[in-house]
Amino acid sequence: MLLVDPDTPNEEQATFDTFLHWLKPNVPLCALHQMRIPDLNSHTRYIPPHPQRGTPYHRYVLLLLPQPPISGSSYTRNAEARAQPGSPTSVYLDIPPLTDAERRRFNVRAFAQRWGLDPNGGGAHMWRELWSEAVSKIYADILEEEEPRYGRTPKADPYAELKRTKRYV
Repeated sequence: MLLVDPDTPNEEQATFDTFLHWLKPNVPLCALHQMRIPDLNSHTRYIPPHPQRGTPYHRYVLLLLPQPPISGSSYTRNAEARAQPGSPTSVYLDIPPLTDAERRRFNVRAFAQRWGLDPNGGGAHMWRELWSEAVSKIYADILEEEEPRYGRTPKADPYAELKRTKRYV
């Protein structure tokens, strides 16, 4: 399970990068799963969405990518029905937690290829967000860094001095 923001500004390249907000491998799910998923914050910690001030809306994408099946099997409803309750049908992936530096410029395709995740299967959910005052608190309390501000720098007003003087005496 991945949560990414593909709209994080990259000033050096004058483009956008992907930021990883959350990663939880080895999520035990099946088509009949109805319970809450345990220990969701036990791997790469969750960082709330934080669209930067002055940027357009950010797309946030939650991906649930299938892990490779156990050797000699494939994912079918019949294979799932034959599986013993509580026994996994996919390979356990020993993915190390990612550092904050690894979250920046995160490459979803390379990650999926490296760990054998199926980018064509699974599920996805997407939503959009804009900067709000709550983002400043995320930068201060969670990221513990200064909040960046983007946008055009204001142009000098050639009439600023005239606007400060009285027009009629």
